[in-house]
Amino acid sequence: MQELHNSLAIESIYGHIERQKLALIALCSPSQESGNSLIALALARRAAMAGKKVLLVEMNLQNPSQLKRCSAQLVQSPSSIQIWKDALYDTDQEGMQLLVAPKDDQTHTELKSQELLSQFFKQLQQEFDLVLCDTAPLLQPTAGNIPADMVCSACEGTILNVLTNVTTECQIAQCSDILKYCGAQLSGAVMNDNLAPSLQQELIDR
Repeated sequence: MQELHNSLAIESIYGHIERQKLALIALCSPSQESGNSLIALALARRAAMAGKKVLLVEMNLQNPSQLKRCSAQLVQSPSSIQIWKDALYDTDQEGMQLLVAPKDDQTHTELKSQELLSQFFKQLQQEFDLVLCDTAPLLQPTAGNIPADMVCSACEGTILNVLTNVTTECQIAQCSDILKYCGAQLSGAVMNDNLAPSLQQELIDR
């Protein structure tokens, strides 16, 4: 997993982002454990390796994981994002920082306003070349999370992460309807083959 950011799959996704000139992106999935956080981190690392100043925003409070994966160290929060005081971290990747949504719902209730969330993202874009949002699952909302559809609609583009052999057509249709309804711009979909059987395994199963 350490080398995922150097893989052909991530290179393809990153190239797609570059061609569309996206600077504020939400990565979402229908359900938990779809590899969404790994893909978001890999894309953030790839962009930082290209010389961009990158911010990865973790908004999934159900299963937060980026702090450990990034070997992150807390730093002073810049004035433009004091709305999440003491939430900005340096990481083990030069050029990449991490912003973690606080666990206390009271501290980010204001970000559940579509207008204020959009303003917040605009502030972040003044500080960073690329902002990547690792969202909560679209089809598994919880009271403590900032809703994934709200995050997606506030971003320039959304990438939907679909887990092969796990995500159903019905779930994909539901996600598509949610994104259309909230006005999000679906920029692409990722077919995550992590749990898909290899050709050898398929031949054995036959």
